[in-house]
Amino acid sequence: MKTNAELPDQLLYKYRSCSERTFEIFTSRKLYFARAEQLNDPLDSQIDIQTEYSRAQKEMAKRLSHEDHERKAFLLFLLNSRSFSEKDSGRRISLNEALQRWIRHLGILSLSKNANDALLWAHYAAGHTGVCLGFAADEITFAGTVRAGEVEYVHSPRYVELFFSLVEELGKFVRPWEDASSYSDELGEKFYSKQITEITRENLFVKSEKWKYEEEFRIVLEESGLRDYDPRLLREIVFGTKAHDADIKRIVDILRTPEWQHVRMKKVRHVSGTFEFEVTDYES
Repeated sequence: MKTNAELPDQLLYKYRSCSERTFEIFTSRKLYFARAEQLNDPLDSQIDIQTEYSRAQKEMAKRLSHEDHERKAFLLFLLNSRSFSEKDSGRRISLNEALQRWIRHLGILSLSKNANDALLWAHYAAGHTGVCLGFAADEITFAGTVRAGEVEYVHSPRYVELFFSLVEELGKFVRPWEDASSYSDELGEKFYSKQITEITRENLFVKSEKWKYEEEFRIVLEESGLRDYDPRLLREIVFGTKAHDADIKRIVDILRTPEWQHVRMKKVRHVSGTFEFEVTDYES
């Protein structure tokens, strides 16, 4: 039986083409956190929260009786009743709009738990000619992290049900239609924090099930851009089945330097008799 010390690292993988920007990951020791608008899925972290909120308002009117609708429509209104001053113009914007603007400025690093998926190699590693960088999953952390975790894949957006759920929870302590109804500021702020957390998670960590093959784990920072990483976090490099000899040699030469000598080299190969691939040790 293997001891904990002998167990293989749990890795998270970054698929890359063998471009100059990829080689700069080694020379600069920086990883790029992209804005939502730079991601290849146009719906990734970009579904309009206010539009979904308006959809929830219309759906509520359809589902509820008159009395229930009046009360819950008021609670739904309260979810977006806070306003904020826009930094440049001073214009007042709603909570939903403020959240959307904040999300647009966040930085997202997309990783995968899978190093041998044919579609990932085709889409993100230049048709299997690139590489896959394996980082230590339990150690890859960055200052200014907003949230990190696995992406959830669903059939359709769930904002309407999320807003309905928040209304139900808010209605447990906000009941102005009852005499002497009151609640503490602490309870109100606790709910407000939960509301922001759940809406943000739904926007940043929920995608269409069409992307399920990616098995994505993402790290979200307060700002986009390049961030330093410790070379010790990089544990493995996997070469694609069609990786060019010149690119492999260039990476092998980089890994000969002291700071990278701990990195294991692997290669993807086709499993005979199947449409599958597996990761094996690289032999030069």
